[in-house]
Amino acid sequence: MQQLVYYPCLVHETYWVVSYQRSGLRRQNFTQIAARTTDEGEARAAFDRLADEGLTPDLSRYDEVFFPRCGVCGERPYGASATRPELSWDAVLQAIYFEPAWAATSEQLVFCPHHRPENAEE
Repeated sequence: MQQLVYYPCLVHETYWVVSYQRSGLRRQNFTQIAARTTDEGEARAAFDRLADEGLTPDLSRYDEVFFPRCGVCGERPYGASATRPELSWDAVLQAIYFEPAWAATSEQLVFCPHHRPENAEE
């Protein structure tokens, strides 16, 4: 049986992301996201604010983002943000990793326990 997909994870919408490098514990560096928005002006304002603080921000444009949600009913996993998209498929996989009975497919689709395909693996 083939599932109809009404809510794809991949969304063709431009998002602007402002990030900067930050030092963590044990002198490990990581990327901190300061803003994730569809408004370019808001992103540029966040960029300027970080630059004024002496940081070296990075402004990136993403024309495709991912929303972890069931392809049939649109339900989101407990750990996923309702409004914030993920920037990569790997981040979607991480968002549903600890969700019992949620499944992700190689076609970049996610299914909740109620709509999980019968042949999905654990």
